[in-house]
Order: sequence, then C-alpha cells, then structure tokens
Amino acid sequence: MFKHLIILMTFFMLNSVTSADVKEENGPVKTPQNLEEFETAMATLLEENNIPGAQLALIDTNGTYWSKAFGYQNKADEVMMLPETLMRGGSTTKTFVALAIVQLANSGIFSLDDRVIDIVPEIAISNQWRETHPVLIRHLLSHTAGLDDMHFRNAYNRNNPDISLLDAVNRDEATLVVRWVPGTRQAYANPGYGILGHIIEKVTHHNYEQYVADEIFKPLGMTNSSLVFNETVAQSLSNGYGDVDAVTHSDIYLRSSGNLITTALDMAKLTHYLLTFSEDNKIKAINAATIKQMEAASTTLASDAGLQYGYGLGIYHALRGTLEWLGHNGGIDGFLTSYGYSHALGKGYAFIINTDSATMTPALTLISNFLSREYEVPKLVAQSGIDEAINGYYRIDNDRNKIFEGVSFALGVMRITAKDSTIELNPLLGTVDTLIHVGNNQFKKEDTEFANSIFLQSEKYGKAFSIRGDHFIPVNPLSAWLPFLLVCAFFISLLLTVFYSPIWTVNRMRGKIPEKDRILLRLFPMLAAFSLLFTIYCLFSLSFTIVAEKNWQTLGIAGSTYAFALFSVMGLVQVIRTWNSEPHEGVKHFLLITTVLMVSMSFYFWHFNYLGLSLWSW
Repeated sequence: MFKHLIILMTFFMLNSVTSADVKEENGPVKTPQNLEEFETAMATLLEENNIPGAQLALIDTNGTYWSKAFGYQNKADEVMMLPETLMRGGSTTKTFVALAIVQLANSGIFSLDDRVIDIVPEIAISNQWRETHPVLIRHLLSHTAGLDDMHFRNAYNRNNPDISLLDAVNRDEATLVVRWVPGTRQAYANPGYGILGHIIEKVTHHNYEQYVADEIFKPLGMTNSSLVFNETVAQSLSNGYGDVDAVTHSDIYLRSSGNLITTALDMAKLTHYLLTFSEDNKIKAINAATIKQMEAASTTLASDAGLQYGYGLGIYHALRGTLEWLGHNGGIDGFLTSYGYSHALGKGYAFIINTDSATMTPALTLISNFLSREYEVPKLVAQSGIDEAINGYYRIDNDRNKIFEGVSFALGVMRITAKDSTIELNPLLGTVDTLIHVGNNQFKKEDTEFANSIFLQSEKYGKAFSIRGDHFIPVNPLSAWLPFLLVCAFFISLLLTVFYSPIWTVNRMRGKIPEKDRILLRLFPMLAAFSLLFTIYCLFSLSFTIVAEKNWQTLGIAGSTYAFALFSVMGLVQVIRTWNSEPHEGVKHFLLITTVLMVSMSFYFWHFNYLGLSLWSW
C-alpha cells in the first residue's frame, strides 16, 4: 500500500488519465537472452530500487522451471531470503476466494447470478436500483457492484482480533452504498470480497480460511500457504519493510480480500493451474470452461459491447510491455505481490517483494520482456470508421474511492480527438496518448496485442469512453476547464500570498503599515494559505498504517481545513471593509482575487466533504 496519501492521490490521477504503458526513463533496456543474464539483471534491478528481498518463480505449461530467492528477509541481521520464506500476498487472495465461490456455484449451492440480498440479507447494502438492477454475486466477483472501496478505518485491524467477516463488512456501511447501476462499470472494491468471504462461511458452515485451505490450497499442493497468522507462521514470515525500517505485522478487517501468506513457489502452482486451464482437474467442480469464464471481463457496458480487456472473476487483464497478461497483483503493509500468465506465450511468473516503498513495474517489465523475447506481437491493422461522436471532453466517473472525487473532478478530464484511424487522448494533466482503431470502436496502443479501450453509445446510458477499466463520461468544455483553471489559479495565488507575506511583515515592523484594518487585510489570506500548507504537510507526514487513528496529523488535517475556510471568508470580508482605506491599488486588487479564489475553493472543499475531514472516522 502507498505510504502517503498525497502519493496515493497522485498515482490515482495519473493512472486514470494517462497511458499505463511502461516507458523506460533512460532509454531501451537490453532484454536478457538466457536465465543467467536474467538472474543478473533482476538482482541488479532489485538493488537499484532498494528492494530488500524478493522471490521469483517462472513457469511454463510443464510447471515451475526456474526459481530464485534474492536479498534478505531480515536486513538488520542479514538473514538471507529463502524459497520457503513466507511473504504476505495481499489482494492475490481474491483469486482464491473467487475459485471457492465459483466452485460452490458449480456445485449448485447458489448461482453467480443470484441476488446478494437473497443470500446474505444481513449485509447492509444500500442500492437505489435494487428492484430493477440488484447486486449479484457476479458483480462482487468482478468489482462491478458500484461499492466504494474500503475506507481507512476499515483497513488494518489492531483492536478486534476476533471480529467476524460479517461485522467487519458492516462496520463500514458507507462503503456499501451502490454508486451507479450495478453491472455498468468497474471500480475495485475490497468490501465486495469481504462479503464473498462471509458468503463462503454462511453456506459451508466453516470459516473461509479453512474452506479455502481444504478446497483450493490442498488440491493445488500449496503446502506453504496460509490465510491465518499465528506463531508458527510468524516464525517463518519475512520482515516487511516500509521506507527504511521493518513494519509491524497488522491484520486486516476484510480478511478475505487480502490476508494470504504464501511463497512465490506456491503462487507458481496457482499460476500453472490457471495457465493450463485446470487440465488436471485438481480442484473439484472446476474445469477449463470455469477458468475461461473467470478470465473473461464481464458485467460492464464495455464488456457487453465486446471489449475483452478488464476484470473478470478474481482475475484481471494487464499490459506488461506489449503483451496481455492475466493474473492479479497484491499490496499490503510491507509487501507487494504479482502473479501473471500469458496464453500466447504458454508461460507465467510469480513474484513477491518484501517492501511497499518501491514499485514492481520495472521488475515486471523485465520479467515480461524476458519471457516474450522470442514472441512476435501480431500486428493489427488500424481501421477507419471511427464514430465522430467520440470527439469531445470526458471526465472520469468511476472513482475507486469516493474521497477522490474532488481530485478527479478537476484533474480527471481529457479531450478525445479522432484523426483518420487513430484517436488522441489529451488529458488536462499529463501527456498526449495516441490509440489506433481496430474496429467496432475499440482501440489499442500501437505494438500491443489487445484493445484496452472502447467508445460506448446507447440510448439508455448515453456516450462513454472506457479505458483500462476507467469509465469516462462526456462533459462540456466549460465544465472540463473551469474546475481545472480554478485550481491552477488558486494555487498560483496561494504561492504568491506565501511569498508576499515576509515583505508585508517587514513593512509592518518598519511602521509602513500601522493601521489595524490594513494589517488584517494581509493577515487573513496569509493565515488561510498557511492553514492549507499545514494540511498538505500533515498529509505528507501521514503513513497509511496510522491514517485511521487520531494523531497530530489527522487532527491537523481536520482543524486546518476548517481554519482555511474560516480565514478565507474573513479575508474576503476584510477586503470589502477596507476597500476604500487601502491606498495600494495593486495590493487590494490582488487580495480581492486571492480571497475570492480562496472562498471558492472553500466551497469546493465543502462540496466534496474535505472541510473538517476526519480521516480517523472515514
């Protein structure tokens, strides 16, 4: 998980409106041509990225053919990482939960198209479309129910070790409000998998951890994997690292969304099973058709229109280099995990690192490039016939977390322009991206093997553009530009206010600004500016593990956002009161513009519930 909320917001926005392709900052990297070169390149990359330890396994249709443990499981004591050292798998847990759910469905216990409210009415889902568009089990599996992702207070569980999955889900009812018609768009939501874990427990009369261990781990031969943290596991578990130091192990409330403890070798067994379409039928009631169903993106407007890219049932599509990979990633305090496989290559990998302060992207790109070094991506010819209705401005409309809506409203906007057989995606913040049309209003990056975006148009839902799971809806140019320009103008005025404050302070000390009203005229905007800067400082100082606690950072955020609004209003009132008594025309006009912008931004914060934001209760 990300260590700072600002980093999380920035990543969210950039990932929403710019290309997800990996670009090498220092030019092309030579692809290793054999395992010896690959091992050397991987070891170098891990060291350069300050990754303490890692496990990696490579598989083909015959199984695992190469594995390696790198670095340390304990840096301080220089204890080497071993193949059998346990690591935390985070959200890769979801694939195992999905396998258990589809197994129960195939066994006739329920159907994936059953209404969730009929099976677990005790879950407090609020769905205004319940009569015509109920939330189905399939929607929870594919993150298309419209739920908000887990809130900070429902992440790490330090005080309720015996809480049930039912109570863990219901303790955060705000995440269970359906935000759009279920089955129309996708937004990753951990609470959905918390509900699925409870469903497993309710229909099997066993805790979900034991059921998955018996029905999924055991048939796959995953003897070093567990969903329970205990003393035995703790003795074999690697340290997980943040920025520098080892982090303290913390359980999570939504256990069935991310409490896997495993090794790369064990994850490779799952990867091989999925790659080969369960040809050995190890898991009862699951066959090749089931795996194909799990891989297929479904229950979105984009998938209904034919786009194959997206999130399936516990398995999702991703771009690694130029190829389509299937699998899942996971992140939890101190660890990052990824498994993936390509049917085109007949190969796959399982990869875990014991830090969450680094990115896995360079390593995953290296793995993909190495495994695909002899593969030629099929060339798809760009086609004409793009629907001209695609042209215009679009804003993202499926935020993963509702708390980010205020960020995406101003920054999550792009302009789409059709040109012959291509379209240009021009975000207000970011670089221009060009996609080629491959027919049926589907688009892809050049030199990649699959379409990851589609233009949608229907009488019922209107126009939309879906790219990598992000759902954009049309907006007029004024709506697109006004919030963005407001934010830009506001921050410019904020910086100028901060830079100007030492000047008028010195002038005040020198007696050049003796009047109280003129002092207050300058003081209120300055206090508003520094209040907001203190908010930002608190955010930068706040790690994800303590975001749901009352501490000086979270209390500072709540108090300083209120202070910003209060001083902004007081500043505008003071400008009006002293308009005729302030002799410096430039000063009063600047402060009028500044305070108007500050008050406008205060209303913006109020609208998106950022004023007095109490992260400990969110």
